[in-house]
Amino acid sequence: MQPEKKLITIDITSDTVCPWCFIGKRHLNKAMDASKDLYNFQVRWHPFLLNPSAPKEGIEKTVYFKQKFGDENVEPIISRVTKACQSVGIDFKSGGLT
Repeated sequence: MQPEKKLITIDITSDTVCPWCFIGKRHLNKAMDASKDLYNFQVRWHPFLLNPSAPKEGIEKTVYFKQKFGDENVEPIISRVTKACQSVGIDFKSGGLT
């Protein structure tokens, strides 16, 4: 008889338009999968709005990035996010609406 696996409860506060949240979810899934023989997991999701004043219809991502981070920082940020997304199998698109 195998001993009962310990339950690990994970609370995640996440914004559904945040690419870093998707990257983190992929890493978490990988870690849970690697530990599934030792532990059971209960994941509880909680909403968070990075920009609660954003219009409901969305805003053009590049416009938002320029407003938030400044014109000179947009390209390095998009490059870093794109590479991080690719490393976990996510095809990040910098265009379109949030």
